[in-house]
Amino acid sequence: METSRIKALIDQIEPDIARYETEIARLEDTLATLRARRDELKRYQGEYKTVLSPIRRLPVEILLEIFSIVCSESGGHLSMPKTRKKPRQPRDHCVITATTLSLSQICSFWRDIVKDSPHLWSTLAVNLALITDIEGDGILALVHLYITRSSSFPLTLDIFARDCFGDLIEILSPPAWTTL
Repeated sequence: METSRIKALIDQIEPDIARYETEIARLEDTLATLRARRDELKRYQGEYKTVLSPIRRLPVEILLEIFSIVCSESGGHLSMPKTRKKPRQPRDHCVITATTLSLSQICSFWRDIVKDSPHLWSTLAVNLALITDIEGDGILALVHLYITRSSSFPLTLDIFARDCFGDLIEILSPPAWTTL
């Protein structure tokens, strides 16, 4: 008798659980929609704040002067760390630094300024020792980009082959020869 009464209670509870699960699913959908709308508003807010930032009020000529100083001091150069995490670890920590390219990726406003200023693309240092099968295509594309973007402006290329300790490398990889 007790068993049949418990089974009846279980049968009465099942529809309540189903209703709760349906309501929870509906609320989760609503919550996901609200989060998506909030994230969109935050994105718009960030974009509007960017438009009002003090740097946007600087005249293009001043920005170009700043960019020229930064690019002439560091130019485009390739660097690598002195150590790796593990001895046989691939050079995934090899850093390709191209200042002009970095400036052009800050925002569309800066990208337009940098893209239309050949003198910013006129200095590039290439360490051929860094160029392996993995990095070769990216570095070759970077060199090509600088050559193309510098247009008719005189291009200064600093081409060398040194390891991460500053020692000269005598034998270059095939991708390094391709880049050269």
